[in-house]
Amino acid sequence: MGKYSQSNEIKIQLEHFYNEFNQFENKLLKEHALTKATFTLLNNLIDIPKTIKKLSFETNLDKSTLSRQLDILVKKNLVIEIKNEDRRLRNVQLSEEGQNLQNRINQNLTQQWELIFQSWSDEEKQLLMVLLGRMNRSFQLIH
Repeated sequence: MGKYSQSNEIKIQLEHFYNEFNQFENKLLKEHALTKATFTLLNNLIDIPKTIKKLSFETNLDKSTLSRQLDILVKKNLVIEIKNEDRRLRNVQLSEEGQNLQNRINQNLTQQWELIFQSWSDEEKQLLMVLLGRMNRSFQLIH
């Protein structure tokens, strides 16, 4: 019985962390008029132009949802379409404005994480990384 209540308490704490993290991230993205989905797309387009099919695979979004999200980013001049000889293929890449925005948001997120962990010792941060690694491996075992 004790193990169940301890496991349940861990679950509650993880849910609380998840909610806090979502609020933290959503607040920052809202300042830039982005959603998590559009920010995920910006991050997936960092290095090279990609097709809708490749983006769909990498983001687990269906093609119609992905196209709608990309249309929003194109209208905001954050993503540009690359002309392709085969008109059936839609290639997209970050615009310079999109790259700058993506960099600013990621820098801001890094700064916020630094603030969160500024009072933590190196040992505490290392312990958290070890425990999160163990948690991730445990999830992989049950899938």
